[in-house]
Amino acid sequence: MTGPFAPGDAVVVAWGVKRSLLDYMMRSESFVATSDGGASFDAATGAAIPATVAEDGEIVATGGVLLSAHDGALVVPLVGVRIDGVALTVDDPVEPGRRLALVGLTEVPADEGSRWTTALGHDADVLFLHNYLPGTAFDEVFVRRA
Repeated sequence: MTGPFAPGDAVVVAWGVKRSLLDYMMRSESFVATSDGGASFDAATGAAIPATVAEDGEIVATGGVLLSAHDGALVVPLVGVRIDGVALTVDDPVEPGRRLALVGLTEVPADEGSRWTTALGHDADVLFLHNYLPGTAFDEVFVRRA
């Protein structure tokens, strides 16, 4: 899956996650957004994560964002993000060394770069304490040239 990108291209993964979830998290006095590797988080637009395109076309993040609220009881780990055209996966926060399909992807036309609608992955509902069921729509994911 390379879409409009070639292996080695520097890109940015932009994702608003889910507006209602972010609003809920940001109301918590203990809300914290941390980032590394050139990634960033903006309350209005969400996460922007630098990445590169691998030889097989997979988009591999070089930075990450960790969102935490309610004294760590609710965590959204945008760490080790990879996009293969089927799912956006992250490093599993529960089972180190395992990938977690955070959301499934459906590609939609994009004016520039790549764009997908998203639905919560089958095993990712545990991150949200089962308040969002698998298949729940999350915000669209965009990938653009860096």
